[in-house]
Amino acid sequence: MTLIWAIVPDARAGALVDALVRQGFRCTRFRSRGGFLRAENNTLLLGVEDDRLAEALQVIRLQCRVPARPSTATPGKPTAGGATIFVQHVERYERV
Repeated sequence: MTLIWAIVPDARAGALVDALVRQGFRCTRFRSRGGFLRAENNTLLLGVEDDRLAEALQVIRLQCRVPARPSTATPGKPTAGGATIFVQHVERYERV
């Protein structure tokens, strides 16, 4: 079993949860706030079987792609978007 922590922008969280549920994944979603940009985020927790890890990560990547920066963007200015993903092995999992 693997635990995925996905920190995604608030604007992308709903579509991501919908896409994950359509693929048969369950997740817990809670609001969080970024430290660098101070932006509203959502943190999603997903417990996935090891053989479905790549599939879950692909759904997250597809839903949270950062669009290409336009050439008029301010150099050095951070771009909001994307996702920060942590993947952690779980020794034991129980569903009660």
